[in-house]
Amino acid sequence: MKQDKCKVNSIDEICSGKCPSWSTSVAINRPEGITKTAATGQRLLENVIGIAETGIKQFSEMLQLPPVKLLPKRDRNEFPSCILAEKYPYLHHLGLYGAGVSAVPDLSGAKVPLESIDLERNNIETLKATNLGTGMREINLSYNPIKKIDGLPYLKRLETLVLRDNGTIPVEVIYGAETLPALDSIDLRRTTIAGFPGIPSKKLDKADVVKMKSVLRATRGKQGKKIASASSIFGKDICTPHFHPDAGLLLNDLGLKSIPGCVENVKDATVVDLSRNNLKNVTQLQAMKRDDLESLDLSGNNLDGKDATEGIENFKNLKILSLKENGIENMDDIRVPPSIEKLNLDGNVVRAITNMPLDYRYKNLRELSLRNNRLGTDGEGKEMDATGVLNGLGAMERLKSLDLSGNPGLRSIVCDKKNRYYWHRKLEGKEVTKLVKWISGGKCRQS
Repeated sequence: MKQDKCKVNSIDEICSGKCPSWSTSVAINRPEGITKTAATGQRLLENVIGIAETGIKQFSEMLQLPPVKLLPKRDRNEFPSCILAEKYPYLHHLGLYGAGVSAVPDLSGAKVPLESIDLERNNIETLKATNLGTGMREINLSYNPIKKIDGLPYLKRLETLVLRDNGTIPVEVIYGAETLPALDSIDLRRTTIAGFPGIPSKKLDKADVVKMKSVLRATRGKQGKKIASASSIFGKDICTPHFHPDAGLLLNDLGLKSIPGCVENVKDATVVDLSRNNLKNVTQLQAMKRDDLESLDLSGNNLDGKDATEGIENFKNLKILSLKENGIENMDDIRVPPSIEKLNLDGNVVRAITNMPLDYRYKNLRELSLRNNRLGTDGEGKEMDATGVLNGLGAMERLKSLDLSGNPGLRSIVCDKKNRYYWHRKLEGKEVTKLVKWISGGKCRQS
């Protein structure tokens, strides 16, 4: 009896001809019983291994030991040089789960058009649709760093597009979907589309796909400009589809110009991410009562005005706040509750840590990061008299972590013979305590 379906353990086995040429389905074995927890554990293990390798390297450099030779990683990003259309001319389904490829070869020359392809857990950034042939009905691109599907309108028979678990993807991935007559299912679970706050992160059924096509048509009709009508088409509540119990309320990269009122109503959202939007102020927060909010990310917006952060102080239990890359010049303009423990101000234009009522706002601050600011420089970037530039640190008695690297203007400040090295790296523990005492005691001076 002929073997129509063939399972293998690697992409090399596919190319070596392990499967019969008449196979209609060739796929790499998926791990049995894989679950979301198992997948998360796998990613965590990969991160731990990466941290361990970095630690070994740093430890070796510190002790001036010869570099440790780690086991080489196999580069699987290139697809093996085999012509699948010739090896398997009757192929209907191709499964490349976890093969590590960054591109798909030309499969359009097979005698029988390929109908479905599983590309989950690979390294694909750009997928060339013309390589798949005109018979394609289902594509799975889960867990890929996908940025673009080149020639998506070519796939006129495409019915299902799976893009789940991809974080935030650019809109170029789905451009052209509005021209596909057969498309009736798009899986966006745990995936958001940059610039489209109204498209929910869920599995879109036929009715939702019709709505999404309407949004895309309107957008393409305005030469690719982002529109705000997605919310009105899908519904005003954009919070519910972007809330994930294990990660929080993720409203990042949605092109928001104001904070949606539904932020106040999402229960159990201890983490809110509003990064990389177009917010110029957060005045909507003033009316919100969220005693459970612990972490707020507002990085990558335009909160550089005097009252731009007004409203944040209402969150009485807020512990972590990120205001990276907002063009903030004066720390005295930042409104935070006294509960704040970790503040990230990297990539702003802060020139001094002074003239702040630190007695109540930063009394519990434990971590402060001011990397790549303009501390110790004037408006033209020239070094100025740095006396008093860091005086505000003197009142931060509980500070245990401080990063002032990337501020060349601090090079002229001297507290003792060795402190010049403090301005180029992150300080922890006793080093921070010592520096705060020097500053509060007036021992730091301009060299």
